[in-house]
Amino acid sequence: MIKQDFPTLTETEIEENIELIDEYYSQNLDYVVLDKIAKKEDEYAGKFAARSKTCVYKKIISIKWGFVRATYAMVLASTRASTSAGNYYPDSYGSYYGYAGGGGTDTRGDAYRHILWNALLADYYFTFSSKNPRIAFAKAVADANEECNDNNPVDSEAMDYHNNAIGRKIWSDNTSYRKTWFGWIYGLNTPSTSRIKDLVRNAVNKRSCFIVKKARSTIFPNNQITSDRSAPQIKAKIDATHPNTAVYFSGTIAPSSWERNIIRYDYSNCGYGGNYGNCPKIIYGNKRIEKVPCYKL
Repeated sequence: MIKQDFPTLTETEIEENIELIDEYYSQNLDYVVLDKIAKKEDEYAGKFAARSKTCVYKKIISIKWGFVRATYAMVLASTRASTSAGNYYPDSYGSYYGYAGGGGTDTRGDAYRHILWNALLADYYFTFSSKNPRIAFAKAVADANEECNDNNPVDSEAMDYHNNAIGRKIWSDNTSYRKTWFGWIYGLNTPSTSRIKDLVRNAVNKRSCFIVKKARSTIFPNNQITSDRSAPQIKAKIDATHPNTAVYFSGTIAPSSWERNIIRYDYSNCGYGGNYGNCPKIIYGNKRIEKVPCYKL
């Protein structure tokens, strides 16, 4: 695409001016998005109008982020994250800011929504060949959301900040640079929305940790403490949790899962002329291992 749009530039000149080229595509995307909005006016008009009045929108919209690009990313990421959380976690306290389901508050569904939201913010905010502006934009929006929410308790705020960062990391870890055989960067390989959702669900259902806050409940493991924990105490436990581990402290704990037992790795086909796409080969055993969900008392 760059070669088609800039036929007079050599590959060296493209590499040297990639930031300017990136800005060119980012600015021109505004016209593409505006055209898309115009064709689906009924679908987007209400969402854009509602979003433009919010504190978060007023904090984030600037020349730096671009009016159309930022609005488009914010509306789609928020809508799809909330809808997806409601679909996957429908029993988590009903709606969230008008979206059906929404995943609830301080629950696994809430963790899923925030992680997915940040990953989608980075994914939907367009840059041609750089990850850093996308991640910076997602962080700016997520931070503004917390700054604007004066009623959020300190433990809920800590949970949101913690899970937001995981979402941005998931997107970054699964987005690679497109390079020429000279090693020059000319674009990004971004994951699909469905792939992002799978990664986020895996993070929440298999690698999350339930911080126990309420005592003497019928929900395991709340019956192991004698008194409720304060919001500052929960915040301290969240802050001490590994940055790659999603956290939540309300609703139900993630169910246990089963994983096949790996006996060994077979390297016999990894030598010269071997099948490198399948090296090493994983040898599984017949017995599956139960993965017990994490919790902190």
